[in-house]
Amino acid sequence: MSCANTRCSNCGKCTLTQKECAMFKTAAEMKRQPNKPPKQSTTEDAEQEAVIEYCTLKGIKVVHIPNESKRTPVYGAKLKRIGLREGFPDLAFPTPRKGYHGLYIELKRDRTCKPTAEQWRWINYLNGQGYRATVCYGASEAIEEINWYFNSAEVK
Repeated sequence: MSCANTRCSNCGKCTLTQKECAMFKTAAEMKRQPNKPPKQSTTEDAEQEAVIEYCTLKGIKVVHIPNESKRTPVYGAKLKRIGLREGFPDLAFPTPRKGYHGLYIELKRDRTCKPTAEQWRWINYLNGQGYRATVCYGASEAIEEINWYFNSAEVK
């Protein structure tokens, strides 16, 4: 079986099992519409859905911060008043591990997509407050980060 994750356990370069590889491939494929050829690259949403499905499979608690949606100016202003902040990382893992208070991931589709200045400010701020905050390019890189973070028995 050829997995959508080029660094899967089938090739010995990552820690995904065959079941996880199949789930990962299914998550990417289910975003495609029938009778349409696959795109050259997946969307950031498809990458994030694959990460969420992986976390669900592993029983890892994760929350998505919906900052990317298109909104009317009035609704956008309301969200800002009630606490939505530009540039906040996409995924929050509210579980302490490895001396950190939690994990935050800003997910980018691939390395052609760059974090904004505001996203870097949040990442630097969160790291300074005792969280682990990072940018991951694609679902496979995010899954590797999640595996590193959660493969520790050390809990505060």
